[in-house]
Amino acid sequence: MIKTIKLVFTWSELNKQVKERVKTCHECQKCKRAGKKKYGLLPPKTAESTRWNIVNIDLWGPKSVDPISKETQVDYVAMLALFLSYLLCSTYVSTASGLSSPECVTIRPIAIVTGGTRGIGSGISEALADAGYDLLLTYNTDNNAANGFADQLRARCADDDICVECVGGDISLTSTRDDIFSRFDSRFGGRPLAVMVHNAGQYVGVTSDNVAGLTAGKPLSFGDGSLANSDGTTNMDSLQYYHRMYGEAFVDLCERSLARMSGTGSLVGISAPGVTASLYSPDSSYSMPGSGKCLMEYSMRIYAKIAAERRINANIIVPGVVRTEAWNRLAKTRGLSDETEMMKGIVDRIVPQKRSMDPRDIGDAVAFLCSDTGRFITGTVIPVDGGVHLQH
Repeated sequence: MIKTIKLVFTWSELNKQVKERVKTCHECQKCKRAGKKKYGLLPPKTAESTRWNIVNIDLWGPKSVDPISKETQVDYVAMLALFLSYLLCSTYVSTASGLSSPECVTIRPIAIVTGGTRGIGSGISEALADAGYDLLLTYNTDNNAANGFADQLRARCADDDICVECVGGDISLTSTRDDIFSRFDSRFGGRPLAVMVHNAGQYVGVTSDNVAGLTAGKPLSFGDGSLANSDGTTNMDSLQYYHRMYGEAFVDLCERSLARMSGTGSLVGISAPGVTASLYSPDSSYSMPGSGKCLMEYSMRIYAKIAAERRINANIIVPGVVRTEAWNRLAKTRGLSDETEMMKGIVDRIVPQKRSMDPRDIGDAVAFLCSDTGRFITGTVIPVDGGVHLQH
């Protein structure tokens, strides 16, 4: 014998939630473009509540019943049958009981962004948060800055109950990547991953510490003797670190992310000018990091080809001159008080649009590639640089 379960709701509560909390399907962008609010499950206001509010905006709750304030009991089986018969989009389901934190109640797409709490990564995280993603962000060593940024995102998206998790550690280490996916698996309860963005990077010895103990100095280059040790051997320390941070990390992140994606997804890497042969001339001062990003760019094309049948796209974005705190630290290593003069000179020299960019400009490009609108863009290296690639 099946026990009939009753659902309890009030029209006044539904009307309020319809205005404030109604969600459109993540998969079906047609609903969003048409400005329609289709059928879905609205989460309860608090984690203590065990009610499910089932709402069909087109069929239920007309103005004629707005005055109804008493609680109305609805047969669960009949309501569910009606709901399923009109199900046109994927549903957002919330079963609040048993969850450890109310901010993760609503089922929404999840994105992992490495280096997602500072610089360009912060703009990527903001754009994805605004697009409705829960976030797992990584940082290297600055725990206070990472948690402060996460708090800002939560406050910014408070109405959407966004979930933001942070994991620290040098991304070049396998153990750090173990921690990332261990946190993903434990925190998000088996939900599929939608987006992975590998953005983490650094000017070695300038913008962050590193586990290899490498320090700032004159840029190492291929062919000019700067890699030679005193005993005639070649110093590969810097080269190998950048390969681990950009190339190996990207491959590992993609492999683990693909295993957690279902139905659709996006893989994105953030590269730099001077790496892609068809777009930029080689820059000898970027020999070490550029070699690591070459592996990232090439492997991206393979991932794009192999994962295409799963509706997963893969792309690389090459930013232009983006205003971040990294420029300030770099300027100080060159004896300048701040980055203003240095950035202006670079922008005037290499950027046809004659202006620098904000981190959010890159974030918006990432969000576009991860949307249904950008789904058919795959296997490409895309300069989002104000025309820098036209000058090389």
